[in-house]
Amino acid sequence: MYGIEHYDIVPDGIILGKSVGAGLTLGAFMARDEIMDCLPAPAHLFTLGGNALACSAGIAAFDYMQTEEFQNILKTNCDILQESFAMLKEKHGDIISTTNGLGMSCGIGIVKTNADGTKEPDLDGTFKILYRAYEKGLLVISVAGNILRISTTICSVKLLQSWMKLWLIMKQAISLTTYCSSRMAGNIDITREKQFMLLSFLLL
Repeated sequence: MYGIEHYDIVPDGIILGKSVGAGLTLGAFMARDEIMDCLPAPAHLFTLGGNALACSAGIAAFDYMQTEEFQNILKTNCDILQESFAMLKEKHGDIISTTNGLGMSCGIGIVKTNADGTKEPDLDGTFKILYRAYEKGLLVISVAGNILRISTTICSVKLLQSWMKLWLIMKQAISLTTYCSSRMAGNIDITREKQFMLLSFLLL
């Protein structure tokens, strides 16, 4: 369930968020006793901390996440996403350099080919994909300029249906961007002003 389980490491602490609240606003921090004990009260307390409803939901969600049923659902969902990313890279290998990630989180690297055959990060192409996806109802963000960040909820028990819709939009956005870019960007003119407007909207 945790990324660290793919590696032979023991972390000092683990920060949990989003899915652990089962839809409610909740975050959690787990660490060794000596670390937790070094935080005297009220160093670990906050104005909105300790919400009884959110904490109850979090405990119930955490208990369910440890069940065999959930682990089987999670494995199936992870397999669906990773296979989809591999198919996307195979179809658009000319602009997708990498599909890195574990489990339900993946980064898709967007590149362009220079006249001499070398490849470099394609920031404009990345924003065009984001904009096309946004036009079709899908909000995706980028990190490091040219990486599409795909991260879905781990607690979805009906991922396939929602993922197929997301997958279709992503394929259309990338295909349209590739098609128009090969024709000197066609009628897509994503100016820097529009890029920053879109980025600001996605970060709200």
